[in-house]
Amino acid sequence: MTLRFQFPVIDTCSAVLEDYLSKAFSSLPLFTVSTTIFHAKKEPKISISNYIDRFNKFSECSESCYIAALIYLDRVIQKTKYKFTLCNIHRLYLAAMVLAIKFNEDKYYDNQCYAAIGGVDPNELRELEIEMLQLLDFRLFIPDFEYKKYLTAMESYYRYLMSGRKKSSDLETDNSADSRTT
Repeated sequence: MTLRFQFPVIDTCSAVLEDYLSKAFSSLPLFTVSTTIFHAKKEPKISISNYIDRFNKFSECSESCYIAALIYLDRVIQKTKYKFTLCNIHRLYLAAMVLAIKFNEDKYYDNQCYAAIGGVDPNELRELEIEMLQLLDFRLFIPDFEYKKYLTAMESYYRYLMSGRKKSSDLETDNSADSRTT
């Protein structure tokens, strides 16, 4: 059975992570973030939104996995006080997404495929999965109430984003009308 969502899940997941990154990045002093297994040596050239789009293009998983991955990331942040940075978000997301797929989907690819999608070595992906599992205390099950809470929050966030876009497009229309009258 395919679930139908009332908003674009994948785009909203991207927006949530981009927003979190921009807020976290602006509040962090430079060079104070400790490094973990999830930290890349240098900032990846691909944005987190494009990275998520890449997963969407090649992984063939359900949209509910994207929500589960966000829940896993949130659990890790709450437990560890990790901060998303441009050097760790991709690997954190990769590990969370692969675990979400493996736990929630009936059929999934092998690690070599997910490593290729994520741009890492299969052995590195295995290490990332193990670390993520440990950070989650191996708790991958998401109760219905928790899933619904996140789903509702994401839908609200999407509406918020759309209301801001509507207001900015209204402003552009008003500005163009003003320029015609002067």
